[in-house]
Order: sequence, then structure tokens, then C-alpha cells
Amino acid sequence: MSESANGPRALGRLLIAVFACTPLGIVGNSPHAGAQPAQVHEAPAITIRGLDLHDGQIMQQGGTYYFYGTMYAPDNTDSNCTQPFVWRDTASQWCGFGVSTAHSLKGPWSAPTVLISNTSEDYAIDQPFEQACMGRDGTFARPNGEGCFEPRMYHQTWGNQKWTLWFNVPNNETDRRETGVFQIVCAGPAGPCDPQDWAVPVYSGGCADEATGMQVVTLGRTAVLFCATIDQTLAETELGGDGVSASDLGGLTSVESPGVYYDHASKAWVLTYSDPNCGYCAGTGTGFATHRATSLTGDDAWAVLGHTSSADQLETSTTNCGGQPGGVDMLGGRAYEQVDLWAGTSWGEAGSPTRLEPLGDPTVAAVQYPCPSVRLSGRELRDADAKGAGGRPQSLGSAHGSSPGRA
Repeated sequence: MSESANGPRALGRLLIAVFACTPLGIVGNSPHAGAQPAQVHEAPAITIRGLDLHDGQIMQQGGTYYFYGTMYAPDNTDSNCTQPFVWRDTASQWCGFGVSTAHSLKGPWSAPTVLISNTSEDYAIDQPFEQACMGRDGTFARPNGEGCFEPRMYHQTWGNQKWTLWFNVPNNETDRRETGVFQIVCAGPAGPCDPQDWAVPVYSGGCADEATGMQVVTLGRTAVLFCATIDQTLAETELGGDGVSASDLGGLTSVESPGVYYDHASKAWVLTYSDPNCGYCAGTGTGFATHRATSLTGDDAWAVLGHTSSADQLETSTTNCGGQPGGVDMLGGRAYEQVDLWAGTSWGEAGSPTRLEPLGDPTVAAVQYPCPSVRLSGRELRDADAKGAGGRPQSLGSAHGSSPGRA
């Protein structure tokens, strides 16, 4: 996300820098399209398999793509992570954040490099991150297995010019009553990252109550943080400048995972979000709202257009190909919705693919791309079982319900 937004001059606000978007159409049907012919995307949908990186971000820096994500399998980290992560399973372990690189979105992708492991020290509480993420740091009556999620890398062009890894610590917001946004300084887009050089970037404003889902939009020397709050509403907070913020964007409720991009065809900022909020659900809709004001911050003037829950509304691929939208990636000047195609397997989500759906003018229908199979091959299943604590089945528990932290 090193490119800068190319929209109207505006004060700046997940986690992903936004760039100018070419006039592409959104996949699916639109209630605003009338009898217009379906638009064909200049960029196809892309499915990435075989990487244990999830609920994260893909960034382009020069000729290299960087894929950041949460790691669910123990073989990606040190030997202290012996159980695959399963949300709210207190017998599982949180296994860290990693990054993989490639020169094409189609790969080949490198083996993930660990940026934050389960044993990395969380200097905010002087305990390993696994303790903070799983609720084992003594703050709680018992471990809760909430985890940590949504790593995003930003080059802070609006501030100190440092590379910083941002991520979500639900326990900070839901139980420690602190903001859920956390950041750590890194040497570059591929790390290494220094847990001792940490900060909480937002103490007040709409995103001080961030719980799940965030994206940073950079606009020159300013930036805006968009987030989902603990109440499952959307908010924004200006980073630097006057620190202007707004809450309850669009009057939306029960949503999460905001993403933002500027669409030249409609001359509007576009906000996407997961509708409804739901932990690891299949077939979750993507909602769309637009903003035409000259300022991107300080008000909630987002016009809600629709979502993907039914065929007569806006959609990327139908119900996101059985996945869950997680935010917007800006790649090569084009916007993509990043979708986690959760596999829903008993051992966790390590083998779940990632889908990139091209975005554009949210008022124009476009040709819908066929969905890939989310079923894993026999070899993938055997490999996953081998990673899962000697084949011990992991109970998903309530992992397909909603959550106040990872909703």
C-alpha cells in the first residue's frame, strides 16, 4: 500500500493504503444499473491457495507483492506453538503473524516469514503475545481463546516515515478497556519487526473503541483510520492533523471489516464492509456505501447502497463465493475486496484460500466470475491433520457465531 490516494483533495483517515481505482464495475447485479449492459472487469478475480496467512492484507511495493496474515498452523512459527489456532478454543494456541512475497499475484509465493511469533514479547504487558491474545495474562478469570487478528503494514508517510505493523488485539478492548489497535515498528515491508518499539496509535475519537477490522487511507501527509467498533458499527479517526473523527458511519449496525477506495467512474469514495458481522461465517455479504463530500473525515455522510445478501442487490461474486469479506487491497491502481474462504474444518483454518474480487463503480453491474471450489484436496487435508496436534480433532466451539471481539 505504498501508492497514495488519487481522489479529490481531502483530509485523510482498517488497515490498507488507498490508491486511485480504474473505472471497473463491481461483479454482480446492481439495483442502480437499470438496463445497462454488464461491465467486464479489466482485472479478473484471483484465488490464492496454499498459504497459511489469513484475515490480513496484500500490499504492492515496487515489483513485489507482500501478503500479510494471521498464521493458524504450528509449523509456521517456533516449536513453542504446537497446537493450531482455533477461535475461542482455549486448548489451542495463537501462532503469530507472517508475510509472504511474490512478483505476481498468481505466485509463486514464498514460504511465510514470521513477523510476530507466539513467543514474541508484548512489552505493553511484559508477557508473550500468546498470553495477551489468548487471555492468559492474568487479566481474566480464565483463558478465552480470542486471538489476535488483521495484521496490516503501513509506511507512515503522514508521520515519521516508518514502516509499522498494525493489528487487532480484541482482549485489549473487550476486557482491558483499552483500544484494540496496536502497532509495532518494522525495518521494512518484509520486517523484521521490533516488539520493543510499540505504540497504541489511537487514544480518542471514533476508533478508540476499535474491536475488529481496520484500514488506513493515506492522503499525502494526512491519513484516516477506518475501523469497526466493539458495538459492530463503523467509525473513522484522522491520524495527525486535527484528529477529527466520526462514529456510526452510514447508520450501519452489525457490520465489520471496513475497506475504502476512490472510484473515478462514479467520482466517489466507496466504503465496503462485512454485512453482517459474524465470526468465520460462510457466504457473508459485502455492503457498499459512497461518500461524495470533499472531506473524507468529520462526518458520517455515507450513502448506503446495498449488499450481497440477495441477487437483486449489489454483489461481488454471489455471497462472496461462500467466504467473508475482510477489507480492500489496492494493487496496481485497482481495488480488490479481500475475501477469506473459510474452510470450516475441525482442525482450524490454516488451509483456507484467499479470494481477491475486483471492485469499481458500485452503481454499475458487471460480469460475475465463477467461484472456485473451497474444498481441500485429500493431500491438503492429510497435511492439515498432520499439523493439528497429532491428528487430535479441534472443536470449533462457537467459531461460527458472532463475537464482541472477533465478530
